[in-house]
Amino acid sequence: MEVLVLLDTPSELSKEIKQSCKSYLEQAGFGQVNGEDFTYLGKTNTSLIQTRTYILAIFQKVPSLLGLKNLKMLFQIGNNLFETYIFDELSKEFKKLEKIDKN
Repeated sequence: MEVLVLLDTPSELSKEIKQSCKSYLEQAGFGQVNGEDFTYLGKTNTSLIQTRTYILAIFQKVPSLLGLKNLKMLFQIGNNLFETYIFDELSKEFKKLEKIDKN
């Protein structure tokens, strides 16, 4: 299955920081989508749960590589779109972004 990961980052990050992130993620098996600084593709042959766990573990290092305290991430595994995750600075992990009730 294909894996697609999108990161919501500020546009003013330096080339060096972007390259550091790209290199780290390439070593973990994620290639950058051409023309998109923070969109990555990968392949998996493991279960959805195992792949989700791997993505969350690998990408938890990205905020520190980018020098960011806040980072949102969205990913899709095959045809399965997962919830938006946000990096929690205290726990140093991505957590599901809770929906805000507008009522």
